[in-house]
Formats: sequence, C-alpha cells, structure tokens
Amino acid sequence: MLKMRWEYPDEDELLHSIISTYGGECSDNEYEILWKLAKQYGRNGYILEIGAKFGISTLILANASKLVDGCKVISVDASTLEMDRSFLYVPKTDLLITGWTRFLHYYKNLYLYDLYDHVISINAKSQEIADILDCFISLLFIDGAHDYESVKQDWIKYSPKVISGGIVIFHDYIAPVDVKKVIDGYVKPNPQFVYCEEYSEDSLYVVKKS
Repeated sequence: MLKMRWEYPDEDELLHSIISTYGGECSDNEYEILWKLAKQYGRNGYILEIGAKFGISTLILANASKLVDGCKVISVDASTLEMDRSFLYVPKTDLLITGWTRFLHYYKNLYLYDLYDHVISINAKSQEIADILDCFISLLFIDGAHDYESVKQDWIKYSPKVISGGIVIFHDYIAPVDVKKVIDGYVKPNPQFVYCEEYSEDSLYVVKKS
C-alpha cells in the first residue's frame, strides 16, 4: 500500500515510490528527467501537461515542483470523457480497466500525495480549450493524442504560451511516427526553440524557448 506523501523521508524515496506505481508509460529514466526539469523550470507561470491517463507524470511534475515551492500543474486529459465505455491497458500489468476506474485511480493518487492544492485537473480535449486557457507556461509536456493532427495542434496552440526560457517536452519522439513528423516539420525549423540534447533521452524530445 502506498504511504502518504509526508511519510517519505527524502526526495529520492518519494521519486521512486511514484515511478514504481502501476500505470506509468514513461521509462524510469524519462520520469527522472521530468522530475529534474520540473524542479528546474517549474518556478514561474504554470506547468502544463497534455495527456495524464493514470496520472503518474502528473505526480512526477507536481511533486517535483512542490518541493521547490514552484508553480501549479495544469493537467489536461480527455480520456475520462469516454469513461463509461472505454477500456484502458495498465502498463506493467495484465489489467484492462474502465475509464471510470482510471478516473478514480488518478484522484486517489492526488490525495495520497497531497496534491489537490497543486494540480488543476481539466477533463477536456486540449485543442478545444487552448483559446480559453489563458496562462503563461514555464514547462509544457505534450503526451496527449499521438495522431499527426492532434500533436500538430497541441504544438501550434500551446507553444506561443511558453515563456522565454521555458521548455517544451515531447514524449514518444521515436514512435509513433506522427510525433516525429510534427517535430521534424514544425519544431525543428522554429528558430525560437533550441534543442536540449542533454535531456532528450529515450523517447523524450526537449526544446527551450529563447
């Protein structure tokens, strides 16, 4: 059984307790990079996460930011819109669970890690709320729908909201191919964003806004 957030004696144990929780779709190394970047860049504006699913990346970003008295996390995910009809595979297990169970698991984790005051959860499609979500973003994590048009629209609609010196992190740059197409066609040619090789490991692709 998971302990409450305040029961972890040090940062390293807190981080690895989150990584070991079922439901994560990033590698351990990717989670460690997200943790490091959230501590480093999560001090101004907001951290915006597109795609939460089971909320493991939400826990990583929010806990790391909270450790440095940093900014809140806005977590946008549309998967619970189909929660009565959808089934989701839980990584690292043989489980298929309903969207409703995913919804409960997500909020249970926010409670266990004492993050209700640090996470703003929005159950909506990211492209549909972009125009009304008026905020300055210091860290943008794009890991929502992976089809070409969705990734492209997430980049086009949200990258202008990233502050100077802020970063954008893409997950699944290696596969599926549509994520790579958007990065190669829209992100790399953009002179405002500089590639961060030191953080672009495994399937992460990280750029910093000048």
